[in-house]
Amino acid sequence: MKLPRPISTGLKILTIPLIAYAALYLTDAIFTLASPKIKSKSELTSIIEEEAEKRGLDPSKITGKLRSRYTTYCTRSEDGSIELVLGGAGATRRYVRHELTHVQHKDFEGSESGTLRGELEYWFFREPRAILGSF
Repeated sequence: MKLPRPISTGLKILTIPLIAYAALYLTDAIFTLASPKIKSKSELTSIIEEEAEKRGLDPSKITGKLRSRYTTYCTRSEDGSIELVLGGAGATRRYVRHELTHVQHKDFEGSESGTLRGELEYWFFREPRAILGSF
């Protein structure tokens, strides 16, 4: 069955970006599995300080928590302090850099999470930028 021309053209236009997007996430997963894990709170603190300074961020306003199960996220308090929470396979220097990229680009601000626009912006702009920032 032959597809109508507009659909065929649209699929051709989307193929390269979709392949690039999938390759980015696959590469991220492979590098994450190969990355050494952070084993202690003191190691996490040291890595946060080093990576924050590289990005021009104030390390005194950033703390970290280690969890046993896989997780990677950061939160910002009303006072402006940031907490990185990493665990399991996500407890790596790469994910510290990833989360600090979100902090550096102020991804907390202006986010429309829960809306279609906000989700598209997160998955197709903010998250790929943070993945690239972790390399």
